[in-house]
Amino acid sequence: MTQPATPRPAPDRLVVAIDGPSGAGKSTVAALLAARLGAARLDTGAMYRAVTLAALRRGVPLDDEPALAALARRLVLDVADDRVLLDGQDVAAAIRSPEVDRAVSHVAAHPAVRAVLVDAQQRWIQDHPRAVVEGRDIGTVVAPGADLKVYLTAPPAERGRRRAAQRAGQAADPAAETAALEARDRLDAGRAASPLPRPEDLAADAVLLDTAGQSPDAIVDELLARLGPRRATPSAPQSPVASQPLPGIGARAARRLADWRARSDPRGPWPPEIGLGPRSYRAVRRLVRAINRTAWRVTVHHPERLPTSGPYIIAPAHRSFVDFFVVAELTPRTLHYMAKAELWRSRLLGALIGVLGGFPVDREGVDRQAMSRAETVLARGDVLVVFPEGRRIEGPQLARLEEGVAFLAARSQVPVVPVGVGGTHRVLPKGRWLPRLVPVHLVVGEPLAPPPRSERGRVARHQVHALNEALAAALQACLDEARRLAGDDPPTSAS
Repeated sequence: MTQPATPRPAPDRLVVAIDGPSGAGKSTVAALLAARLGAARLDTGAMYRAVTLAALRRGVPLDDEPALAALARRLVLDVADDRVLLDGQDVAAAIRSPEVDRAVSHVAAHPAVRAVLVDAQQRWIQDHPRAVVEGRDIGTVVAPGADLKVYLTAPPAERGRRRAAQRAGQAADPAAETAALEARDRLDAGRAASPLPRPEDLAADAVLLDTAGQSPDAIVDELLARLGPRRATPSAPQSPVASQPLPGIGARAARRLADWRARSDPRGPWPPEIGLGPRSYRAVRRLVRAINRTAWRVTVHHPERLPTSGPYIIAPAHRSFVDFFVVAELTPRTLHYMAKAELWRSRLLGALIGVLGGFPVDREGVDRQAMSRAETVLARGDVLVVFPEGRRIEGPQLARLEEGVAFLAARSQVPVVPVGVGGTHRVLPKGRWLPRLVPVHLVVGEPLAPPPRSERGRVARHQVHALNEALAAALQACLDEARRLAGDDPPTSAS
């Protein structure tokens, strides 16, 4: 899969790409340089190692490219600076084992795996205005527009000696480490997707440095000199999607408002980052959940039914505008919402929904852009919220479900989780602006698996329809239970 090139960073951004083979000193130099620049650091090799570790632990064959790519999409990876979390578990030491060393090149050679991780790496760069990224294809594939592209190298014997020294207590043999590194170099240089570049193939603007006999501090000093005025370090490490500080509260507020508007504009580029960045998302999410728990005392029933990792679709019943907020109680994971485009007519409301991870859908026809955005969310391994009724409905009976949710689940091969909502129609019914303090209950149903693809990679229309019917039945049962728990009024003749 061909990845789009990363745009050249804006003037207020700084991206440094550091490439080179194992043992060349990338991690040491990247860590020192990031500290001197006040920048965030990403070790992309740790991402490939984490996927390899997960494949070894789960018995996924290293030659099964589709299975490895699907595994990479499902994993929850948190890699930044020296932190490596795999589905919430610290694996910083485990990914450096000899078993992973031997297997990682085979996993990284698969184009489908690289497509998943390169996309994640490019999104990480967009999240961090000052970034030092290390790997084997950063300056050529991941960030070809980087402000500074560096290629570090060293003789194989020197690299083997360093690698042996890193294996404290493992009685590593420098000669064996050198042979293993040379074998990996051949594999990485010969792969079809994003091969390890040779020094003679580097771009004209890349800096080639031999680290043998040089101290890491001397190398970093040289790189800082090449950056020149761009090396200016902020007074404090910058948070994701931050910019140069603006003087005065009023200027800062104006910048934030403009950023909100830009990010919540339905005509804007996709995938947009979440509002003002992950920190702002978490802050607003915490506020929403605090309101949920104090004002409406939201109770989640059967939360154990929610998948613990990987992408999936939450499909709630829709009885009130506050349904959008109360579903935040279901999971601490990042949520993305598909919401009607009419909500973006209000700049303030559109900004709030954008901060919470929402994007618009035109309900008058087939909105291909919205469907593409939804598929992007799921491909990234995130959780998507879609109200399958398509609009707010009054009464205890579900409206006829649109088949968009079933189609997305089948196309992306992710499960659908029905969620009944009870009490929200009394919190904020149609026509009322001031919410009532009414207890709300959420009932989680069993996940519904998507129908399998055929040998041609497709799902038949009748299978999508069958999934939609199964979702309707399961969602109605969840809605009935939620209404019973909330003590909702019985159905009336009008409903």
